[in-house]
Amino acid sequence: MKRILLSIMGLVLIAGGCSCSRRNENGGTEVTQDKNASTKIESTELVSLNCDASTASLVGVEEKGLKYGRYYFKCQLDKETGKVTGTYGFRPEHDYSPDMTEYAFETDSSFMTDLDTIIKNSTIISYNGEHSHTNGIPDDFGYSFKAEYASGEVIYCSDNQSNHLSLDTMKELDELFLSICK
Repeated sequence: MKRILLSIMGLVLIAGGCSCSRRNENGGTEVTQDKNASTKIESTELVSLNCDASTASLVGVEEKGLKYGRYYFKCQLDKETGKVTGTYGFRPEHDYSPDMTEYAFETDSSFMTDLDTIIKNSTIISYNGEHSHTNGIPDDFGYSFKAEYASGEVIYCSDNQSNHLSLDTMKELDELFLSICK
């Protein structure tokens, strides 16, 4: 009888332990923090930006002149030529069609100076190194942000359920990229 009870308790513990250790269940959130991530960027020579950010969970979007949806801001500086190439895109909220508004552009390096000013005036550096991923939610929320500098310094953070870019920063990015694309 004692063996049977011990066997049952062992099975309960094993079965219970298995359900608790599943990391990829819907709703499970994985959070990582790079303890070595910079809290201040010294360089002023921005060489690339790769950012996509959703306004779906933000309040006051239309009052800022933005739309509900996902914005894409990407650019790269060619140090040899001084030219910046990039893309700007927008996909309306809950639009899963393969088509989206997208523009490609080429401009001079002053664009990166303006972009660096926007980044440095934002609070995004305070999230540097933070990555959060909640399983099972659609790509309608959150953001991913990576800015690289000539010095090797990087701002890299992401969260698929919350956008840590303020509406003011989103508006400034939108205006800067649209000004080049028109």
